[in-house]
This record gives sequence, structure tokens and C-alpha cells, in this order.
Amino acid sequence: DQPDEGTPVVLAFDGSASGDSTALIGCTIPEDEDDHPHLFTVGLWEAPEDDPRWRVPRHEVAGTIATAFDTWEVRELAADPWGWRSELEEWAAAHGADKVVEWNTAHAGRMAPATDRLYAAVMTHKVTHDGHEQVSTHVANAQAKRTPMGDLVTKNKKGGTRKIDAAVGVIVAHDRAVWHYRNPPKRRRVVSFR
Repeated sequence: DQPDEGTPVVLAFDGSASGDSTALIGCTIPEDEDDHPHLFTVGLWEAPEDDPRWRVPRHEVAGTIATAFDTWEVRELAADPWGWRSELEEWAAAHGADKVVEWNTAHAGRMAPATDRLYAAVMTHKVTHDGHEQVSTHVANAQAKRTPMGDLVTKNKKGGTRKIDAAVGVIVAHDRAVWHYRNPPKRRRVVSFR
């Protein structure tokens, strides 16, 4: 279940070019302390197991992102730039450079705290989700890896085929939604010159 039109949301994008998967996850921005972020699936593209030549349909991804911006009040699209830098530039030009930001998911100093925050929210029932079956599989596939900065999610083994891209998107989307809740846009003051 996706939020109503015009709802303030953030989007998180974790992409690949071919053999992996590409995820676009949304999260509502809470309105107050009693409101919890809601994670929802906007798009998920996975390589079929029987097609080694499969490529992510980049035009379809771009179209899905454009539709998301038309549907909701997207405060931010946090996107991992690896392999998609030119598309990020196009999305920034189309939707606003202030709204399309690079979010490097390989940066442990950023990803570990975000992972910890999502874990705490899940354990205290302060986040909801749409129950999307493929996304749930990605989350179940993710393994916790302890680091000095906190836990990171990783595949079960290096080069493993179990997809976790949507799990990464869930972590980023939740993190950015909470950030936007804590840092609401400043209202402009109107000054009268009477």
C-alpha cells in the first residue's frame, strides 16, 4: 500500500547495471512523534535467473522516478551513484539539484548508523512497511556484519546471488525520512514594507 497523492516522502535508490537488482524504495516523513515512517516499494527490477544478458531497463526506472515526483511531495531522492551518475545528473536537472542527492551506500560511516537506526525502529515498532514480498526476501537475505562504526548489511557471501538491494534501499529511505522529520523545511518569513 502506497501513500496518498501529495504525501511528503523521501525516495531511496540503489541501482545496478545487469546481474544484480535495482530498487526504488519510498518512506513517508512523520508529521509528529505519534506518526511513524511508512516504507513502501516504488519499483524493484531483478535479473531473471535464466537470462545472463538481462540489463536494468533504465528508461523504465527513470519513468518510475518521474511518476513518483508527480505523485508525491518528494523532499529528497537519495541515490547511490555507482553506475548511475549520468542519470543522477538528469534527475537533478529534471526534479531539482536540491532534491536529488548522492548517498554512497558503500560509505560505512554513513550506512552503519542508518542501519542501527532502522534496527532500533523495527525493534520498538516505530516503523511500518507495505509487506512487499520481494523486498521482504531482500531483507531476509541481508546478513549483519559488525564493524567499529556499527552493523552493516552484506550478502551471505562475497559474490553471492541472494539480492539485498531493496534492503539497502529500506535502510536509506528510513534514515532520510527521519532526518527530514527532525529537520523540517524552514518557513519563509514575509516582510512587509509599509
